Amino acid sequence: MSCSDRYLPCQVIPASNPFDKRFDCIAIVAICIDALDGSLSEIKEVLYAQAKIDAAIFSGAHVINCMNTAVIYSPTGPVNRDYDDVRRIADAAKAAITRAYKAGRRRPLLILPKESPFPYSFEAGVLGALSAAYVPLEIREARPVQARLIDELGIFFRNQQGESIIPFLTAVESGRLVSRDIGGSDPERMAPPNAATFIQEVFKDSPIKVNVISDIETIEKDYPLFAAVNRCSKTVSRHNGRIVYLEYVGEGMPAETLLLVGKGVTMDTGGANLKVNGIMPGMHRDKCGAATVAGFFQILSRLRPKNIKVIGGMAFVRNSVGTGYLYFVSILKITF
Repeated sequence: MSCSDRYLPCQVIPASNPFDKRFDCIAIVAICIDALDGSLSEIKEVLYAQAKIDAAIFSGAHVINCMNTAVIYSPTGPVNRDYDDVRRIADAAKAAITRAYKAGRRRPLLILPKESPFPYSFEAGVLGALSAAYVPLEIREARPVQARLIDELGIFFRNQQGESIIPFLTAVESGRLVSRDIGGSDPERMAPPNAATFIQEVFKDSPIKVNVISDIETIEKDYPLFAAVNRCSKTVSRHNGRIVYLEYVGEGMPAETLLLVGKGVTMDTGGANLKVNGIMPGMHRDKCGAATVAGFFQILSRLRPKNIKVIGGMAFVRNSVGTGYLYFVSILKITF
C-alpha cells in the first residue's frame, strides 16, 4: 500500500520484530501485563515496575520508556463480563494510536494480544488503530500539511502467514474512510451535487460504474417521493438533489446479486416541522446510509470479488425550509 493512497489514513507495514527500528514507538494492546508473551519480556518488567508506583497503568493508554524506546501501553480492561465483546480490543487499539500521535510519534508499531476470547479480535484491533488515524475531509482539503496524524502504522505479526490479511484490512479501512468522508462532512461540502461529484471521483478508473441522475424533470417523473423532499432545495442549485447508482460485476458468472439502498439526507431540518431545542446539529449525518453504500463499493473496488453482482442506490437530498417545503402531514398524490 502506497503512503500516497488518498483513501487510507496512513501506510500500513507488516513487521516481525517487536523492536523494529523503522518505527518510532511501540503501541501495545494487552488484556493485562501478565498476558504479554516472551518476546516482550523486557517491556513486561518495566510495566511491572511502573505498576508498583502508579495504579493508573491498568487503565487508559500510557507512555513509558523502555530501553530508550517509547512504549505506549493500552490495556483492554476486563474481557470476561457478559457485555464485553471484540470492541474492547478495538477501543484499546484506538486509544493506543491516539496516545502515540499525541506523544509526537508518527510511525507506531502496533502489537495486539496473542490470544483473545473474541473472534476477529486481530482484525478489530487493526481497524480500531486505523480509525484513530482518520483526519476529516474538510481538514485534509483546507490544511494539507495536517492531512495525516501518523505516516506509517506498523502491524506486528507473530508469523509471516498472517501478513496476507493486510490487503483485506486496508480495503475495509479504505471503504470506511470513504464512508466517513461522505457521512461526516458538513451540509455544504457534501451537499447533494458535491456528494455525487465526490463519488464519481472515488470510482474513476475503477470497476465500479456510476450513474448520476440530476435532471429535475426526470426526478419528478420517476422519483416522486424523492421529488417531494427535494422541491424546496431544487430552487438552490448547490442543494439540488442527486440520485446515484453504483454497479459492480465481478469476473465470471454472478452466483448472487446484492441490492443496497442508502438514505442520503445531507441536512434534515425537519422541513416545516423544524428540529428545534438544539437537536438539529448533527443532522447532516442523516446521509450515513448512503455513505455506507459508497464505502461498501469502495471495498468491492479494492478486493474485486468474483462471481457476484452488486447494485447500489443512493438518494442524496436536502430537506430544506422555504418555498415548497415538505410538511410531515402532507398527503402526496402520485400518478404513474
